[in-house]
Amino acid sequence: MKTTYELTYKPLIKILIWLGIFLVVIIFFGDFLYELKYGRSLKNSNSLYVTGIPFTILLLLPSFLITIFYLKENYKTNFTIDRNKNIIEIKSGKNLKTYSLDQIESSIYNRQSYQKDFFWDTFSCYADLGYLDLTFKNNDRYFLSCFLIDITKEPIFENSKIKYSFLPFIDRTDPKLIMEKAEKQTTKRIEKLKSNYSSKTVTELNEMLNNKSKYQKEAIIAIKETLKNKNVG
Repeated sequence: MKTTYELTYKPLIKILIWLGIFLVVIIFFGDFLYELKYGRSLKNSNSLYVTGIPFTILLLLPSFLITIFYLKENYKTNFTIDRNKNIIEIKSGKNLKTYSLDQIESSIYNRQSYQKDFFWDTFSCYADLGYLDLTFKNNDRYFLSCFLIDITKEPIFENSKIKYSFLPFIDRTDPKLIMEKAEKQTTKRIEKLKSNYSSKTVTELNEMLNNKSKYQKEAIIAIKETLKNKNVG
């Protein structure tokens, strides 16, 4: 099975669309919404524009900066995974390198948030931001962003670690240190979920387990461990 991952501008387009929507709402519907909320109209619409437009730009600025950094990193990058041959080909600019999948030293997914509900995924310009920090045993390292892969889906490589950051700017720290942070973060997350699930019955936990597609990897681990503790008890 051969899969090619090429550049897409969807993350940037999504931010620009939301910027346009916010500006249209403020400029054309700002007075109406203000009157709807406070029961009186604005005497001077300019005051709404002066505060609303800069606030919107400030709200979207971090995600815009992240996407620009991602684009700078990946705009000349694409890669292909051939599972049958067990290889990955990565083209960066004019350089093309081929690696065996067995040569992967670490695969770390950097994602924006634990949240995974429909509203967040659909309407947040931050939800699909993130990148794959891929390091090989010869110390070659690549940052493959959401301009190339869907970072919200299951990792494309086995034994990948997942690290969450509020603003997932590219982190060039030693990948071993990042993996340690990711493992600690995962352990903390699992313990918190186990505490949340402790009040649920065995039947409820089994029902959750039967619908595992609705839950993240950490949640599944927490459910299984909580079930094990209840069965032992």
